[in-house]
Amino acid sequence: MTVWFAWTAAAEPLTNRQAADRLAVAVYDGPGSAGKGVPRVRALLGAVTNLTVARVSPKEIEDGALKRFDVVMFTGGSGSGQAKGLGTAGRESVKEFVERGGGYVGICAGSYLACSGFSWGLGLINAKTLSPLWKRGTATVKMEMTDRGREIFGPLPGELDCLYYQGPIVGPAGVEGLPEFEPLAYFRSEVAKNNTPKGIMVNSPAVFAGRFGKGRVLCFSPHPEQTKGLESLVTSAVTWAGASSSRQPEAGAQESAVTDDGFWKVGVARSNITPTNSLWMGGYAGRTRPADGKITDLWLKALAFEDAAGHRAVIVSSDLLAIRASLHRRCLPRLKDKFGLEPSQILLTASHTHSGPMLVNRPGGLSAFDEPERSRIEQYSAGLADAIVETTGRALADLAPARLAAGQAETGFAANRRNNAESKRGELAERGALAGPMEHSVPVLAAYGPDGRLRAVLFGYACHNTTLTSASDAFYKWCGDYAGYAQAALEKRHPQATALFFIGCAGDQDPVVRGRLELAQCYGDMLAAAVERVLSAPPILLPPALKTAMEMVTLNLGEVPTEAELKRLAGDQTPYVRRWATNLLADLKSGKPLERTWPYPVQAWQFGGRQLLITLGGEPVADYALKFKREFGPQTWVAGYGNDVMCYIPSLRVLNEDKPPLASPLWGYEGCQALKVLGLPALRWADDVEDLVTAGVRRVVSETGTQ
Repeated sequence: MTVWFAWTAAAEPLTNRQAADRLAVAVYDGPGSAGKGVPRVRALLGAVTNLTVARVSPKEIEDGALKRFDVVMFTGGSGSGQAKGLGTAGRESVKEFVERGGGYVGICAGSYLACSGFSWGLGLINAKTLSPLWKRGTATVKMEMTDRGREIFGPLPGELDCLYYQGPIVGPAGVEGLPEFEPLAYFRSEVAKNNTPKGIMVNSPAVFAGRFGKGRVLCFSPHPEQTKGLESLVTSAVTWAGASSSRQPEAGAQESAVTDDGFWKVGVARSNITPTNSLWMGGYAGRTRPADGKITDLWLKALAFEDAAGHRAVIVSSDLLAIRASLHRRCLPRLKDKFGLEPSQILLTASHTHSGPMLVNRPGGLSAFDEPERSRIEQYSAGLADAIVETTGRALADLAPARLAAGQAETGFAANRRNNAESKRGELAERGALAGPMEHSVPVLAAYGPDGRLRAVLFGYACHNTTLTSASDAFYKWCGDYAGYAQAALEKRHPQATALFFIGCAGDQDPVVRGRLELAQCYGDMLAAAVERVLSAPPILLPPALKTAMEMVTLNLGEVPTEAELKRLAGDQTPYVRRWATNLLADLKSGKPLERTWPYPVQAWQFGGRQLLITLGGEPVADYALKFKREFGPQTWVAGYGNDVMCYIPSLRVLNEDKPPLASPLWGYEGCQALKVLGLPALRWADDVEDLVTAGVRRVVSETGTQ
């Protein structure tokens, strides 16, 4: 666990100076790339603050994409396969890129590709393989740095264990006019399976470097990116190779957020919603008293959009546990009367922090509280509606010309809590063995003023905002958790900008390790760093055209407990079960019919005819985000917890897993027990829940014109 935390802590947000000094790294992703190489390298380099990383395809390379980068990297797989994937034109593009000063880093197959002596090779380095028999096998071998290697990679004394997987065993190629290569490390042990020649690997170069034209070339025969403790060698290699780059920003690149035709209008506003009196907190049933202080303030922020035709939309984000139906219903008529906003144009969302105030939920939901606690909760909830309307008004009044740009990054501190026991998640994360499904994308929508300065950034992530548990000293203090820290970090680095967060399909996603305040800060820094990677890349501008659609889908509740079952459960030892059963018995006694359906909000916004944002109510599990990304494209953004959080929204898979008998001790909550916690009058949703949600999403997406 310690090793994992040390690694994540390195992923800090960028300073302005670092952002200006970044190296742009292109990682080849196409035929000939295989295994874990590309995702592993992207994860390693993506966590480094002075690097930006992007995958490039053979077609993009052929079309000149490398001119936007300082370094190109080819990972493991098949060198000849990579050469074939590039084609003649692509190979020439790579050679031209390096010759003009670009850097090249090869790992295993990428090193074969760089070598001389192959008809398909790039010939970037004056090295050739010593034998045509290359299937030497897989093993952990020993290598030792040269003095020059230590200058590049740092003080790594003695012999180092490194994973080897049939990488090139090389010697001088003797190509006239090409500088000799320089060994940076030598193999000190050997693997020679499959009748490959013995005795040629020991004391041959394991890592070697050279020059091609104005560019630098560095090649690894083994796999440091997949060797624990040697991952930093990849970063050092990229930094060294990129030092030769003479890349200049493309004409207008720094001003690209303000040079494309067509302005949006964007406005922002914020309100401090930190409770000022004693109030109970929402999220954890185990709390036994109100909050007693704060770690951070809690904020409500509004971001307003207006397109070229005058069509408007407003997203309101908040450091709260949830937006409930009662609050949504209270705000809608006021927002329409004051500002002419229809429900489809309003998105109310909460970060799902479990360190925020308790709000009014369903009738009877506050039955556990006595006066005056109940009155204080009701008063705060009523004041929150006023704050939403007032802050929305200020955001609309702030509308001013702006450009919108969209992008997406990744960060990996979320884990599937249904399939990874919390006590083991840290260890599993260290080994890269967390079980899915998981959704690690970080959608980013940036608004730039006419002067090119960032005015607002909206970003999301699919992870429960629950780093601060009962194990934390902050358990009874107000705090925005990781989402609050991420917003604060971005606003510190962009003082004139407002950062807003929305949570994705996080119903079954938790932070990998929880329980300490410094973890919330670390995760916030990781998320902010991912957003910064998008902000530092060339922006993808969105024309000023906005489409909005919304539908209240009728979801069916499933099996209803009998009166006898409710009487038995009214004596249950678990407080929330006892309260749920008691409330339902009271409804039955009064003759009130139990609800059999629930109006479920689904929403779709399309920005510029390109960027689709789908918003689901409730706490949807990750299956929904992954499903809609498959259906509408990988750049689709899927938010959860929007407009009404009534309960968890399981996929059919999760719903079936949570029906007794349970095959895992981690199952049973999202698809079953949660309905008792949230007070819905059923044991579970009906089996058609996923079908109904999916059909509703397809309808609203179709209304936006998205194919």
